[in-house]
Amino acid sequence: MAWHSEKKKPDNCYFYLYIVVYNKINGKNQVKNPIYIYYKNNTLVQRNLMKVLLKFILILVLTITITSVHAHQRKRVLYISSYNSSFPSFFNQLNGIKSILDSIPIDLDVEFMDSKRFQDKETKYLFIKSLKNKLRKKNNYDAILAADDNAFNFVLDYQDSLFKNIPIVFLGVNDRVKALEQNNNPFVTGIVEEISMKETLDAMVKIFPGTQRIHVIVDGTNSGQNDLIKFYKATQSSKNIDYNIIDLTQLTFSSYIKKLKNIPSEDLVLLISAYTDKTKHTINFDETIQIINDNLKAPLFNLWYHGMGKGVFGGKLVSHFEQGKNAALFAKKILNGTPVQKIKVLEESPNIFVFDYHKLKQFKISDSQLPTKHIIYNEPNNFYKENKTLIQTISVIFIFLLIFILAQYASSRKLKTIHKELEKQNSNNQWLKERQSALITNISDVIGIIDKNGNITYKSPNIKTLFGYDPAELIGKPWHSTVHKDDINRLEQILQKIITTKDLTKKVEFNYLHKNGDIIPVELTATNTLNNPYIDGVLINYNNIAERKNFEIELKSSESKY
Repeated sequence: MAWHSEKKKPDNCYFYLYIVVYNKINGKNQVKNPIYIYYKNNTLVQRNLMKVLLKFILILVLTITITSVHAHQRKRVLYISSYNSSFPSFFNQLNGIKSILDSIPIDLDVEFMDSKRFQDKETKYLFIKSLKNKLRKKNNYDAILAADDNAFNFVLDYQDSLFKNIPIVFLGVNDRVKALEQNNNPFVTGIVEEISMKETLDAMVKIFPGTQRIHVIVDGTNSGQNDLIKFYKATQSSKNIDYNIIDLTQLTFSSYIKKLKNIPSEDLVLLISAYTDKTKHTINFDETIQIINDNLKAPLFNLWYHGMGKGVFGGKLVSHFEQGKNAALFAKKILNGTPVQKIKVLEESPNIFVFDYHKLKQFKISDSQLPTKHIIYNEPNNFYKENKTLIQTISVIFIFLLIFILAQYASSRKLKTIHKELEKQNSNNQWLKERQSALITNISDVIGIIDKNGNITYKSPNIKTLFGYDPAELIGKPWHSTVHKDDINRLEQILQKIITTKDLTKKVEFNYLHKNGDIIPVELTATNTLNNPYIDGVLINYNNIAERKNFEIELKSSESKY
């Protein structure tokens, strides 16, 4: 389109506009349907205008429609966790991921390897078999998120057979060498999880300058042994501290407890890993912390954020939320068209110094003894510190109102402000509830709460998909309303023991009644959390183990033949 001022102006006109639409024909511009707009004798004259306007509107509508359809195409992302939903780092990672990916239209599926609790070949085989079956029935994913080393190694081992040409983003990986090698893999990138071993040890000595001995707790897990090597490297030049390794590969949990009791209160303790003992008996992180809290008098330091608020003094901690957030940022770039090979592996783990407020008070540690940049966990709300700008602004407004506005007007303004804050708080509470519901929609475990009287007070939304019930129709009913009658007496005894025993956790298998009448074998884990005011009941989670049961039957049948 061009504007031509050199065209001869019609006679007796005050304003003249001449528009030419060009067509490219054989490399030359050819004029087609020129538009004339001008005033002549106070009358607007137009030629060929409507024809061009209709063409322009049609092109504009088509462009907007195509752009809109493209923008709303939903992407599919698979998040593979090395562990399960009860592992302390899972929801922190998931929250970090969703803080980024919730802003774009995607379907996020979650699969659990559960490799911390079950390290046998059968469990791994079942996971692979299940995943293959799902991938065969669904379209390919647009991206894979692999959390922690076991999932990282799994996606690499099966990259060509299960995830061929699918972008992979890993997070929480401790094997730095293998992680950096992926810079040469055109479909893999991610975030290295590098613990801050030396920085934490240096901070321990600075905070407690009279320290002479540091005890280090470690087990035989792969991650624990890898971190022990990093500990040895970090302490090569240390001469003034006596380091004592409490090695669970040489101890049972009972002998380990005796060692904890004998540690003097003036010593320091660094927890690396304490999930398994020499008999291969395995406990979860909450049980690990409970054992330490019950038997240790000395300050306990850690390297991961999920220990905060559970008895850990602090340290320079790996933030699984930040790991998830950074991995999701990589995935978002890839989904938006950035080639994987242009996104290099992030080598620096986003770690932060965090210290528990109550532990600082217990051991009489002042803020000046802490590293310069740090966060205080559980610090009581300091209204002025958190709202300094707001308070200063309100103060200026208040003074201005005292001078220029009547007292009654000032009072009404204040009431209106309070009303808006209450509405905002109510809105935020509703948002938090909806977000929590969304977080657990796609996990394979149903989560529930049973009160001390045996009645159901909560069921997670995914029970509708997995077992056919709407959560609302089960609230208030007895716990055994969906249990097969042959299992009720056995479960009744187990539940009573859990309810009467503080913090007790039990695992049991039984037959669950689907809403459609099917009988489904499930595995349930139940924990007494009656002392937790936010739960006030027995916390349960259970999942369908029909496939595993069928495999066991097939395995026994096969063994009997040979």
